[in-house]
Amino acid sequence: MEWRQDSAANIKKKLLLRAGYRCSFPGCATPLTNNLGIPSVEFCHIISLAPGSARYDEKAKADIIYSQENIIVLCPQHHRIVDFDPQLYSAEVLKKFRSDHELSQDTDFPKDSVNKTLKPTGGTSVFHQALAIWEASSTVSDEEFWHKLFKKNPQLLAQIVPECLVQIADKAYVGGKGLDNSGGKIIDFIYGKKSTKNVVLVEIKTPATRLIGREYRSNVFAVSDDVVGSTIQVLGYRNELSRNYYAVTHAEGHQIEVFDPQCFVIVGNLAAEGLDASQRASFELFRANSSVVIVTFDELFDKMKSLVEVFS
Repeated sequence: MEWRQDSAANIKKKLLLRAGYRCSFPGCATPLTNNLGIPSVEFCHIISLAPGSARYDEKAKADIIYSQENIIVLCPQHHRIVDFDPQLYSAEVLKKFRSDHELSQDTDFPKDSVNKTLKPTGGTSVFHQALAIWEASSTVSDEEFWHKLFKKNPQLLAQIVPECLVQIADKAYVGGKGLDNSGGKIIDFIYGKKSTKNVVLVEIKTPATRLIGREYRSNVFAVSDDVVGSTIQVLGYRNELSRNYYAVTHAEGHQIEVFDPQCFVIVGNLAAEGLDASQRASFELFRANSSVVIVTFDELFDKMKSLVEVFS
């Protein structure tokens, strides 16, 4: 298979070059590295590898699934969009997106003069350090440990949220206090979009948090109480922030907007939990149909590892 003939990193480098280091979604063309050389790119499978995930095809042959022709280069925002609605963004639609985009690069960005400012200039060093911490600490169940890591290195969480974001606050008050000054709601992180000032809410748990709970029916599993609880929790924070927007933001002088903010939960470790096919399908179905984006710790750090390999 093609993956065996060439390394995954080299294949992704070729795909980036063919895409002109830009998102392949029509009308986007977002550069996939910022002016500091820090990459923000995702390699989306056109036909999915996992049961329960977007565009999964159990009849697809391995040589097709594992070929570089089955990958489209996208920015994080459009990766979320195409996976959220796989009926609209079918495999055939994504193949056309990719083909049209690559053809446009031949005229707009000739291969012999690819804009070098789009290429990284050492921006992955923080990912090297984060990966070393992950390898040594992937079983740490102290939420404060991970909070401090993401607070000190805001670009780590920025890899999984759409557009170009900056960390506005951590352990931020979003409202909810009663007359006795108790019951205030505190979100782990608030990020803001540079373009619109709209916020993104991020709640973190730990890699040790369980993802799957008891079996509900034969081969159908419930997600864990922690996954359900954290999902509802971050939606509650969004509701409180929307209700208390003026009081919260203007009292502190923050220049942000709250337009139906997107919510993320970082939780668990898929690889370490060792889910079987039915458990994984149940988990994928739950998060694919949730308005909250659920990302596991190993997925987050695997993305950093991939970026380090590709942009080295």
